[in-house]
Amino acid sequence: MSRAASEFRYEKLTWPEINDAVDLGKVCIVPCGSVEQHGPHLPLDVDIVCPQGIAYGAGRELADKILVLPPVWYGYTAHVMDFPGTINTHTRPSSTVCST
Repeated sequence: MSRAASEFRYEKLTWPEINDAVDLGKVCIVPCGSVEQHGPHLPLDVDIVCPQGIAYGAGRELADKILVLPPVWYGYTAHVMDFPGTINTHTRPSSTVCST
């Protein structure tokens, strides 16, 4: 078998190795977070650093079962658009829209 059995980082595999990962039945994890302000004491990427670190930890422990995909860095963050550096998708995903 190829490196697909031991590599957990999706972007480090070649396309034939991705096919091997599928054949192995690997489960994909997608770390998600927003780039937004958290006050003057934290960097803008703290919401992605944490989930990516957790996903990488799981991937290291279960490399034969998990592929960690590149993170999704964007979200609906209109509530902090007054602060420089925040990246906003401008619309809320339909699954999170609540009616009042």
